[in-house]
Amino acid sequence: MRRYICFLIIMTILLSGCTKDDTKEDESISKYHELNVAIMDNDLNKVTAILSKNDKLINKIDTKLGYSPFLYAMNSKKEIIDYLINQGADIHHTSYSGNSALLEAADMVNPYAIKLLLKEGLDPNSTNIYQETPLILMAGRGGVPTDLMVELAGLLIDAGADPNVKNGEGFTFLSKIEQVQPEETISSIRDLLKKRL
Repeated sequence: MRRYICFLIIMTILLSGCTKDDTKEDESISKYHELNVAIMDNDLNKVTAILSKNDKLINKIDTKLGYSPFLYAMNSKKEIIDYLINQGADIHHTSYSGNSALLEAADMVNPYAIKLLLKEGLDPNSTNIYQETPLILMAGRGGVPTDLMVELAGLLIDAGADPNVKNGEGFTFLSKIEQVQPEETISSIRDLLKKRL
C-alpha cells in the first residue's frame, strides 16, 4: 500500500509538472497566433504589446507552414515591417515550401518590402519548391496597376532577377504576365524587357 501511495504522489507531481508546461506551451502558441493576426491586421500597437511581453515570439516558426512573423508581415505596412526588423526578426528565414521574405513580398506586391529586401541583399532569383521566383509570383497577381508592376519588375531585374527562368509549370515572367495581366501591362512589360535585356 505504501508503494502505491508513493507511486501516486510521484505521478501526481510529474503530471502536474506536465500540465504546467503544456499550459505554458498553449499560452505561447495562443500568443504567437495573436501576434500573427495583429501583424496581418496591421495593428502595430497590438504587435508591440505582444512582443514587449514575450520577445521570443519574434522568430517563432509556425509548425504547419514554417512561417515566421516576418513572413506574415510581407503584406503589412512599413511600420510593422520596420518594427519587426528592429526587434530582431530573421529576414532570411524561409518557409517549409521555400518561400523567402522576398518571394512573399513579391507575391503580395508590397513595394516597400521588395525595395527593403533587395537593399538588404536578398536573392532576386530565389525560388520555392515550385520553382517560383519573385518575378513570376508577382506576375501572377491580378489587379496590380501597370505602373506598379513595371516599377517593381524593373527593380527586381536591376537587382539581378532573371526574367527567363521557368517555374515548375514552365512559365517565365513574361509568359505568366501574358496569361494573367491585361494588355496594357503585357505591352509595358514587353517594353521594359526590351530596354533592360
